[in-house]
Amino acid sequence: MANIRATDALRMLNTEHGCSVSYLKFQRSIVAGLIPAERSDDGRTWMIDEGDLDRIAATVSTAPARRTRSAA
Repeated sequence: MANIRATDALRMLNTEHGCSVSYLKFQRSIVAGLIPAERSDDGRTWMIDEGDLDRIAATVSTAPARRTRSAA
């Protein structure tokens, strides 16, 4: 399948795959190697294989939610 920009992949995950992932969490997951991605030829953009979106959706949907501290 075609490679798409990470920002487009995130939009597709949230609109077409029922995910609710923030840009920051998605970007950090890419950098950590949890989401398969490669740098574009110019080195500025992360590219994701569109064929991986179902697997990525399953990954981000099962990721534990970040705990927040309560304001006491």
